[in-house]
Amino acid sequence: MTSANITNAASVDRDKLPTIGKLVRSTIIATAVAATLAVTCVLPAEYAIDPTGIGRVLGLTEMGEIKRDAELKKAKKSAVDAPTVRVASGSHIMNDAAPIGGAWSKLAQAAPAAAPAAPPATPAGQKTDTLEIVLQPNAKMELKAWMKKGDGYSFTWTASSPINFNFHGEKFNARDDEYTEYKKGIAATEKGDFKAGYDGTHGWSWRNRTKQPITVKATITGTYDKFAEKK
Repeated sequence: MTSANITNAASVDRDKLPTIGKLVRSTIIATAVAATLAVTCVLPAEYAIDPTGIGRVLGLTEMGEIKRDAELKKAKKSAVDAPTVRVASGSHIMNDAAPIGGAWSKLAQAAPAAAPAAPPATPAGQKTDTLEIVLQPNAKMELKAWMKKGDGYSFTWTASSPINFNFHGEKFNARDDEYTEYKKGIAATEKGDFKAGYDGTHGWSWRNRTKQPITVKATITGTYDKFAEKK
């Protein structure tokens, strides 16, 4: 091939190359397409964000909402499952290290806080008790108030994780199957007021059905003889 032919071929090849203007336009178009896909498809499908409404029409927003809800539930469960134990000044703590059927550990006086806050005033003729228990997996414990008919108390209890509870009462020396059930369920906190309809013990049993220790703290204020673990 002659030098003239080589020069002509090189000139033809250069003519086929895209110009800078074409490259810029192609880049702008590609960027616009990517941005459009991100807004109409990626954001709705991944984050349930649908500014254009197209994701809802295509069913992508629902996918994003399912993913978002799953992540929120996972985050809430992680926060709930983390056991935290806080012992208030003047309360008692019972550390239950045995499964159901085992012997419960003894009641121990908790160490006072370094700078305890003054407890709220108890009405005249009434008293206040706070008990805190630690339930290991598959463990159960009852806290009851020994009461006479007409006695009453206000109560509040909280748990470090949702737990099975049964609020009930029984007459003194009653058989195991003789009791009055007031309320049962699964919760992380309960509060209210109670009045005894007969002489007996009235309070709660908690059962830990999870795989993590759960701390339960219960406070009652009212008229009763004592508030303690019922074995």
